[in-house]
Amino acid sequence: MAVGEKGAAMTSIDGLAWEYARIATDATLRGIAFGGGKFVAVGDFGVIATSPDGKSWNLEPNSFFGTLEAVAYGGGRFVAVGEDAFVLSSEDGSLWTLRGWGTTDLRSVAYGNGRFVAVGGEPEQSFPFPRIPARSLVLWSSDGVAWAASSTDVDGVPRVVVYGDGAFLMGVHRSYSGGRDYYKSDNGSDWLYLSEFNQCGDLNCGVYGNGRFSMFSGGPSCLPNVYESSVDGLRWSNKAGSLSSPARGVARGRNRMVVVGGIGSGTFGTINDILVIHDNGDLEKPSSVSGASNYPLLHTGGRFFALNGSAFGILDGRLLTSQDGADWKEPILPVGSTARDIAWGTSGFVAVGQAGKVLISTNGMDWSERTTGASNDFTGIAFGGGKYVGVSPDGGVMQSSDAQQWTFNSLTPVIQLSQVEFAGGMFVALNQLDGSVVISADGMDWRMPSTPPATNLHRIREVDGGVIGFNVDGGVFRSSDGDQWTQVIENLPALRIQDVDYHEGLYVVAQANNYGPGYEWQLLTVRVGEVLIRRNLPSRDPIFSVAIGAESVVGSGIWPTFIVQSDPLTNQGPSIVMEPSATAVASGGEISLKVLAVGSSELAYQWLSNNVALPGETRSSLYISGWTPGATAMMSVTVTNAAGAVISTPARVLFGDAPQLEALPQPTAGVLVRGTPGLNYRIEFSNVGDFDGGWQTLTNIVLSSPEEFVSDPITPEGEGRIYRALLFP
Repeated sequence: MAVGEKGAAMTSIDGLAWEYARIATDATLRGIAFGGGKFVAVGDFGVIATSPDGKSWNLEPNSFFGTLEAVAYGGGRFVAVGEDAFVLSSEDGSLWTLRGWGTTDLRSVAYGNGRFVAVGGEPEQSFPFPRIPARSLVLWSSDGVAWAASSTDVDGVPRVVVYGDGAFLMGVHRSYSGGRDYYKSDNGSDWLYLSEFNQCGDLNCGVYGNGRFSMFSGGPSCLPNVYESSVDGLRWSNKAGSLSSPARGVARGRNRMVVVGGIGSGTFGTINDILVIHDNGDLEKPSSVSGASNYPLLHTGGRFFALNGSAFGILDGRLLTSQDGADWKEPILPVGSTARDIAWGTSGFVAVGQAGKVLISTNGMDWSERTTGASNDFTGIAFGGGKYVGVSPDGGVMQSSDAQQWTFNSLTPVIQLSQVEFAGGMFVALNQLDGSVVISADGMDWRMPSTPPATNLHRIREVDGGVIGFNVDGGVFRSSDGDQWTQVIENLPALRIQDVDYHEGLYVVAQANNYGPGYEWQLLTVRVGEVLIRRNLPSRDPIFSVAIGAESVVGSGIWPTFIVQSDPLTNQGPSIVMEPSATAVASGGEISLKVLAVGSSELAYQWLSNNVALPGETRSSLYISGWTPGATAMMSVTVTNAAGAVISTPARVLFGDAPQLEALPQPTAGVLVRGTPGLNYRIEFSNVGDFDGGWQTLTNIVLSSPEEFVSDPITPEGEGRIYRALLFP
């Protein structure tokens, strides 16, 4: 469950497929907890909302109007904390009682070992003179009602508190002196100073699981693709995270961490970045993107691209791509690079962005950076006549035949070109100052068209047989070469046009009068002058950008951003693009399988165990627990729609006792492995001296008895090792 600005809320079973839910408030929601059979979300202006399922929400009336930063559940009670040391408690999430207040903000709260711990503080201030040192506040309570202050003098500003492994871990930011400290406590009152781990930015969130504490940072100087991990809070290491924006929240479950990020300041932001970190270290991002950015779409070189979305004028630096419009992936771009537009030509895909840099890729996934010698921000690029041409709103134009060597020219007088396409042997560009169109045979010398569009345009795009453009207040125009323009669609409904695309006689028009849930909008198809409203739109929010591929239409929106695929333009039966994988499940664990399929909507799913349908398991993901150790099952899934059906390749699932290890002291050098005879176990180790969470395989073993000895003859002299055992198929 994730919450953010303007009542945004999203729910997911696996962190990959998300469903959007809107809470009826314009306030920013900053914290969420689950307990007593319900979710409780808190935020600005004292807003408190509850939900039994994360989808249907109720606002709870209360007389508190301050900002609430965090909420936790434990001992049958919710506790919420916020600005001015406000502490509220509730047994049901609906009726709240103010338990205390002061002058120092509380930022985080956790429950464990029968106690609540809340932390916060005020950063060091240089103004007004004299300098005001940082203040910390650490409170604890055994019932959430009566609170006491910690007896330990904490240096700095506590930002995050996490409970795990029988203790609380607190991260403290030291404002101007740099670095960050960690403290540990088993009771919330007495704290042990652990270490200073120099790293950028403020701590924003943390979690414990899989035997490790994980802390996530934010701030403009911080690398959002790195987080910190430690088994004991004393020794820390950086881990790859692949977030595109500062982390704002993290939760753990189903053998994974789910991290959400977004633009904004402080400990909140708009939800526009989600990362799943599996316990084995694998990183995965949702194939359906949620966020607050509008992603302009295009289709070129046989691929869809969703380009560098922005919200409130801030570029988020992301690029998404898909071959079929259903399975989306996010390439890792060079640090600091952006892609504002992409063209396909003889040198592959070429993208333009900030500071005159271009990106080059042969497959749309692996990108390298080139410098052009220009310093302008380029927003448009096209390929035609054997050359790439890029345009800049600063009045710059550059061209290259190979995307390696570029020639730059400053237009005189300045023409603020923001978009460029190629059609009928001419480059066609849009002047962002007045929406006028200019054309050029070589990309350097520009002139006005002989018959320009009847009105200024807001966007142009290359289509088969020419170029089209539109004005948001009505009117779609077309030209074969940019020189002679005619209006091709008129008398549209009185809604602002957001985007238009065309392919093989079909126009797709996205219209909306504003953005956000509840606003009037529609997505139309126009063929031979007939206007039709498309069916099977899976969102109640507007579509702001569209692109037509060979088989389907793709649209993206805002609030939050989503990418949706239409029915294929020709009805297609389902096909499986990612099969369920074989897995092994320890006793007490759960099956976690998924399938990815494409085809005409609506797709229906049915999971089977040994060819017998599993009641109620009708989603693309499968989660089941409680199987008998030693059992084996062949799991498969059927996917059907009106045009056909397909069944996945069976995935073998093994169920066994959770492995247990007993490390034997020197000089024996080895471990006793206990588990289910006949099943496979992988024994892994990590050296204590350089332990950073990286596990190495010692051996694979098939148990012939409930307990077997595994020797480790190469244990480093004078150093110990940490071992673990994994059940695998």
